[in-house]
Amino acid sequence: MKRILLALSLQVVAFWEVGRWYLTRAAYSWDQPWGLLAFIAAFVFLLASKQPWPRTERSLLLPAGAIVVYIATYFILPPLGRATIAFTALALTLSSLRFGRSFHPGLFGLF
Repeated sequence: MKRILLALSLQVVAFWEVGRWYLTRAAYSWDQPWGLLAFIAAFVFLLASKQPWPRTERSLLLPAGAIVVYIATYFILPPLGRATIAFTALALTLSSLRFGRSFHPGLFGLF
C-alpha cells in the first residue's frame, strides 16, 4: 500500500503541468465542464465503492510503462496527448490502490 501511495504522489508531482494545462483548458473551453464532471465522478466512484480496500499490493508495471511513454513522448506530443497518457497512468495506479487490480474499465473510462 505504501508503495502505491508513493507512486501516486510521484505521479501527481510529475504530471503537475498536465493538471495546470487541464484546469486552464477547463476554464476557457465550452465543453470542458463535462470533463471535470467525469473527473469528479471518478473520485466519487473511488470513495463510494462498497468493495473493501485490498490488503495486498499489486504490480505497478502498467503505470510505470505509462510513465515511460509519457517521458519518451513529452516533446513530441501536444498537451492533449500528454494529458491522455498522464490520466491513463493515474487511472491505472488508482485502480491498483482501490480495487486491487491493474485495470478497472469504469475508472479508466471516467479518467
